[in-house]
Amino acid sequence: MTNNIYSHTEPSAIIYSKPSQNIIMALETGDYLHRLKDNQFDLFHQKFHNSTQKIIEKFNGNILSLKDNSYIVSFNSTNDTIFCAIKIYGNLNYITPNFDPTYRQLKIGVSLIPTLLEGNVFKEAVAHTIKLCEYVKGDIIITSGVKHLYENNNKNAFLHNEHIRLLKPKEERFLSKLILFIEKNWNDPTLDVSAFSKSIGYSKSQLNRNLKGLTGKSPNQFIRAFRLHKALELLYNQKGNISEIAHRTGFNNSTYFTKCFYDNYGLLPSNYLQKHVYCN
Repeated sequence: MTNNIYSHTEPSAIIYSKPSQNIIMALETGDYLHRLKDNQFDLFHQKFHNSTQKIIEKFNGNILSLKDNSYIVSFNSTNDTIFCAIKIYGNLNYITPNFDPTYRQLKIGVSLIPTLLEGNVFKEAVAHTIKLCEYVKGDIIITSGVKHLYENNNKNAFLHNEHIRLLKPKEERFLSKLILFIEKNWNDPTLDVSAFSKSIGYSKSQLNRNLKGLTGKSPNQFIRAFRLHKALELLYNQKGNISEIAHRTGFNNSTYFTKCFYDNYGLLPSNYLQKHVYCN
């Protein structure tokens, strides 16, 4: 049964207690620029949420967290989880054909919830599932544990859909190392590919191959994109001026930061502040 936590006049952002279900799905709409603005209730989100909540309820999902641009949902059944994800993804273009495509981007991550939910284990499981959406190339990203459970429950039926990406255990191990490293070192201005590869135990060629396969980005592109996302958050929360934020996020100078920001988001940092921050 889906918790009725969405208001059509005031978007919610609620985390409920630890679920009894054993599968978790994270869902994020929009590109990173629009995703950060999770307080903008508009016609797109009204149509999207109305449709998505009906689908989640149909497949017995339990909404744990909801914002305009993201959901965290738990399930008891792998079949329900996967069919729900496929239905939500397929329904997006059908219900919102005329909206800005930057809003209509959709990423879904699916993983298992650890049996023992002690300490911060549940929060870490949620955070890891969200990172499947943020880091991994693909539409619906499913971990090997979920795949294995699905096959066991369906007499080894082959899980296949054009929008599904099934992660291999070695990809998940690489992702865990990647997350641990980048979240600790992202703002170090001296960080380069050599330090990156050495720290996670890969040669430069191995790092490049594994990172491109997982994220679609080279090491330098990945570091730059990560820093820009952090800079965008700092700008949105007005945690300094453009020059200060450029240096805090590992860029050597504000001119290069401005160029990278424009190349990535299609507008200058100053324009972003005027359009998305100061006007609110």
